[in-house]
Amino acid sequence: VRCNQSKKDTTIDIALVGDSHAEHLFLGLAEALTDKNVVYYSQGGTTPTFDNPKYKKIFKHLLASDTIGTVIFGMVIQGSLGSSRDKNIENKILNTVNMLIASGKDVYFADDVPVFPFGVERCQWTRWPFIKKCDTDKEFIDSTQDFYLRSLEHVKQSAPRLRLIHLKEHLCDEQTCSMVHNGLLMYRDNNHLSIYGSKYIGAQIVAEYPELKN
Repeated sequence: VRCNQSKKDTTIDIALVGDSHAEHLFLGLAEALTDKNVVYYSQGGTTPTFDNPKYKKIFKHLLASDTIGTVIFGMVIQGSLGSSRDKNIENKILNTVNMLIASGKDVYFADDVPVFPFGVERCQWTRWPFIKKCDTDKEFIDSTQDFYLRSLEHVKQSAPRLRLIHLKEHLCDEQTCSMVHNGLLMYRDNNHLSIYGSKYIGAQIVAEYPELKN
């Protein structure tokens, strides 16, 4: 388990749980929530559910904690929900979410940032015969996330207290999605946020959900 927290020698307030797509939100949320101790618990390539052996100890810890009041999930779209609707996986996520909510925690699930069909080096520099490329069609990104987003919506329908954090809208307009925002590179590879990207997205999340500061 990869784990880090924003403040040492103090109780934890907010836990990020998932794979590297939860982990890359950590820096930005920690910076935007200076009065909170934020931690991430990260396992690569597996779905964060209570019945998953790799996450079982993590969720037992979360359920037992009296100080962790908020849990935020994040995972890559190419995971279990990435290619088709899997009712079994949806139910496992729903059961995990409901267990956390029943224990008195506020639960959020972040959808995914755009995953680009080219590497970040195409946006950083060019070399003949390549053309510098930082953008891709939003229609393409939408198509890659369709099953994933619909699955999260199905989970939310059964758990109305679950809050969904929409990330794509902060990196896309109506037609394109870009690795660059305000002249800064938001990505470190084709699917992970850079330091700048994490800080930007973290600030947007807290602006959308200011109750995270409480």
